[in-house]
Amino acid sequence: MMRGIEEQSSEQQHIMPLISVIVPVHNVASFLRRCVDSILGQTYYVLEILLIDDGSQDDSGHICDEYMQKDDRVRVIHKSNEGTVSARECGLDHAKGLFVSFIDGDDWIERDMYKDLIDFYFKEKCPEVISSGLFVEYPGNVMSKILLDGAHEGRYDKGNIEQEILPVLFHNSDIRQASLLPSVCTKLIKRATAEKAMKYMNHALTLGEDGACVCFLAAISTSIAVLHQAFYHYEQHMDSQNNKLDTDIFSKLCILKQTITEGLEHLGWCRGGQIQAQIDFYIWDYLRRTCMQNIQVDIDGSAGLFPFARCKPGSTIVVYGAGRVGKDYIKCLVKSRYAAKVIWTDRAYKKIQDKGYNVISVEEALKNEYDYIVIAIENEATASFIIKELMMRGIEREKIIWGKIVWINSYDWNNV
Repeated sequence: MMRGIEEQSSEQQHIMPLISVIVPVHNVASFLRRCVDSILGQTYYVLEILLIDDGSQDDSGHICDEYMQKDDRVRVIHKSNEGTVSARECGLDHAKGLFVSFIDGDDWIERDMYKDLIDFYFKEKCPEVISSGLFVEYPGNVMSKILLDGAHEGRYDKGNIEQEILPVLFHNSDIRQASLLPSVCTKLIKRATAEKAMKYMNHALTLGEDGACVCFLAAISTSIAVLHQAFYHYEQHMDSQNNKLDTDIFSKLCILKQTITEGLEHLGWCRGGQIQAQIDFYIWDYLRRTCMQNIQVDIDGSAGLFPFARCKPGSTIVVYGAGRVGKDYIKCLVKSRYAAKVIWTDRAYKKIQDKGYNVISVEEALKNEYDYIVIAIENEATASFIIKELMMRGIEREKIIWGKIVWINSYDWNNV
């Protein structure tokens, strides 16, 4: 068995503070081993792993116990099913670390996550919260999307948080990003700060609970450091909450809005319309994504305009990306008849083909003769990764097109 956390010397505890990793577990037996192995395999070993078995009905509870027998850094708490908020709160009640980290049982983390976050913690003079990025993972896809905080990298003290983080917490219209990703799983948090934020959470929350907690962390913290590096792998599978049609979404969103609003009011942060507008955006964004996922209706009303000025008319164009921007670009090209030939590709082409779209693999697309590859990705970090990957295949940089998305009214194509 691995040595226990109690064997740390006082010098080690100062240099390498204990991190309590809290993992709510509910019916994720097919993913759980990958999750726990990624935590136990960290290069930063001063960890305690709290597996909170939240009334699992599959083999998850037995898997938790199995790991507790293998490594004495692992502790297991079995409880009745009360939801993610209750499970995280239970983990906090049992945590001993200076820091806490929340990991969902169907996700996993990069090997150097805690080492790099602790290094950044000391570099940025010991902030209460460190916020980092994530990879969005889709079935059969190596890496679909990288998401980073919209706030600039570095340390933010109380005044900066109030001026630069909270007013654009969920949406900055200039960059179309949240200042902080609405995920507690991308945060390393001082336990005392997490405990303060948890007081404002509601056990009835089953939707958007991460964003609510991030709200309270931002309002409570006197210092936050942002690191533009992704460590957390967010798994999108068929049983994910985001992939299920939820007929109770309206009542759940009412609880979410009430929880955030009341919590921020207690903290003195719901004054004026700016913060309330951020809460309203978070609620609306859930509705928008639900409509897109389940009935394929975009209630946003905006669309990405294809970068016509950067491509010659009558050329052969590969559109790389079949998400929202890719679909908009294809509509633009079909409507305008600007290109002689259009080839549509995406890493997750099989999943998209199943929905009736004529999308092919990247390998097949690149076998064709083409004039341009247009990257239909809004996120700059993801686009940069794809550009580097294409250049490593020997594709000339001049043939690869990407730029900030220009948004137009999606219901008026007359000007295209």
